[in-house]
Amino acid sequence: TWEQSYHPQWADIDLLHWAMNINVDSNNIVKTLAGLPVEARVTESDFGIAVRTVRSRFIVGLMNQMEESIHRFNIFMRIDESDKTNRECMDQFFGHGVKKSNSNSHPKVDEKDPAWKALAKDNMFDVRLYDEVVQLFGEQREIVMAHARSIPS
Repeated sequence: TWEQSYHPQWADIDLLHWAMNINVDSNNIVKTLAGLPVEARVTESDFGIAVRTVRSRFIVGLMNQMEESIHRFNIFMRIDESDKTNRECMDQFFGHGVKKSNSNSHPKVDEKDPAWKALAKDNMFDVRLYDEVVQLFGEQREIVMAHARSIPS
């Protein structure tokens, strides 16, 4: 698999058990964006740095808005979505007429679930960052469209 953190022996482990007994990660996205080592404790200041980094350096995408996200990335990278090869690639990726090539099914975990609560507690700054990214995704819509209009045909 391409995902380096994938461990096949974890496939059948209960999520709550994994969250409480195996998982050692906490706020890794905020740590990375704030330039912190993995063993550091995240502070409000670090969170602020992570938010500023995302807002100033990223066009964000959301998994639950995958096609829209990829469309935005394509605009900024000037990928012609009408090109036959590019269209076929996107059709394969998104599953138009065929099975999606980029997905695996996972059980849904509700915010009321004890496993979700345990992971959210250990990753509260990453959860807050996700909320910021969702807001930014909405804010960037007009920026992306304005950029698309500025690209010569």
